[in-house]
Amino acid sequence: MVVSFCRWSSACEDGRVSDLYVFDHVDGYLTCFSCVWSAADDSGRSNGPDWTTLTPRDMAAHMRRHAQAGHAVPERAIVKVAAYVMKSCP
Repeated sequence: MVVSFCRWSSACEDGRVSDLYVFDHVDGYLTCFSCVWSAADDSGRSNGPDWTTLTPRDMAAHMRRHAQAGHAVPERAIVKVAAYVMKSCP
């Protein structure tokens, strides 16, 4: 099951539109699609133009770094990611 936590059209609490598109990829990892930090993130994880991780905790931290950098990120999306339990793909 693919779950989208936020899309570029998602409204943020401050009225801006999300700068991120974050989802649970069908291959079993979480993706920050077309991430501006895909090659430069300090974690070293990159899948081409996307930033990926296997853990909701890492993605929530990644999204918080975006927010701290001034990017528009819906707080509710960070909360959803942090609470998300990934299910294995069949």
